[in-house]
Amino acid sequence: MLFSNYINRKCICYMNPKTMQSTTQILMLGCYMRKSMYEEVIVTCWRVRDEGVYPDDYVFLKVLRACTQLSDLEEGVQVHNDMKHLGLRPNVCSSNSLIELYSKCGDVVSTRRMFDEMSQRDVLPWNSMIAGYVSTSIYDSALELFNLMCIGRARPDLITWNTILTAYSQHGLLEEALDILNHIKECGYTMPNHVTWTTLTVGHARKGCYRKALELFKEMLDANVSPNADSLSCVISACKNLHAFRSGREAHGYGIRTCLDHKFYASAGGALVT
Repeated sequence: MLFSNYINRKCICYMNPKTMQSTTQILMLGCYMRKSMYEEVIVTCWRVRDEGVYPDDYVFLKVLRACTQLSDLEEGVQVHNDMKHLGLRPNVCSSNSLIELYSKCGDVVSTRRMFDEMSQRDVLPWNSMIAGYVSTSIYDSALELFNLMCIGRARPDLITWNTILTAYSQHGLLEEALDILNHIKECGYTMPNHVTWTTLTVGHARKGCYRKALELFKEMLDANVSPNADSLSCVISACKNLHAFRSGREAHGYGIRTCLDHKFYASAGGALVT
């Protein structure tokens, strides 16, 4: 360790001031990411590049993640183009980051191209690709890809199940959505969370299945899963349509006790007033 530190100090001593300044800025990227200073990550990357120090895989990965957090497709594409220009072939981590970026920004064509170019895929690119299809309402492609995933080596996780459940719910396929719920319960390696229950409750309420929405909400409480403001808003709206005012008051009281006031009333205020 002492010898290693001596070598590192000696190398730093021989750096010219310009290179040393750029190296310091690169080392700051991790700090910026931890502080959620995503714009600073991008600015620092371009500043270092303009100083003649070209980023490596480590830097590009940080910048891609920053672009994803900001949903900044333009900067992300520029990063991807720079990687190609420098002859850096995406590895597993950078490929996952590019897929996540394109998916979050709604560019399903680029997402699918990156996905197809990967020789090995874990659950992350599958989830990003499926989520990209669902977010752009291309439900048939999402379900087709999910079926391919199930027969392959990548095992769906709770994020996968919730994404497919969202596709079924938004597509009005409520029976299929309930089948997904049962599969999550029976798979043995995960359990439904608040996203699962909220998606199902909201999906049934939007289709006018208010009693089923209330049943799902009660089942969520029985499973010791805490509802959020969106699920409470949905339940209060269902109670209003069923004239179940006692249940509505109970949901209102639960929201006051467990949710931040501004979040609860921002979501449920309309249902409470009407």
